Formats: sequence, C-alpha cells, structure tokens
Amino acid sequence: MTLTRFAYCERCDARRELAPVAGGEALACCRCDATDGGERR
Repeated sequence: MTLTRFAYCERCDARRELAPVAGGEALACCRCDATDGGERR
C-alpha cells in the first residue's frame, strides 16, 4: 500500500505531494527530493 500526503516543503516553499522514502519514516518531496522527518535524534 502506498501512502501519499500533502505537506509544506520548506525547500520548495510550497505545499507539495510527499511520498514515503524506502526503509524509513521520512517523506520525500516529489518536486525537489527534500526529505522531511528523516532525522533521528
């Protein structure tokens, strides 16, 4: 199952479609490949 959500991408400075990155919780922007939520602390 593929999950897709729309969220604000800081790099694009716009709402963009984000898709899950393989093997992680991070989401990648479909426009600029920025990742969101991938940092581990």
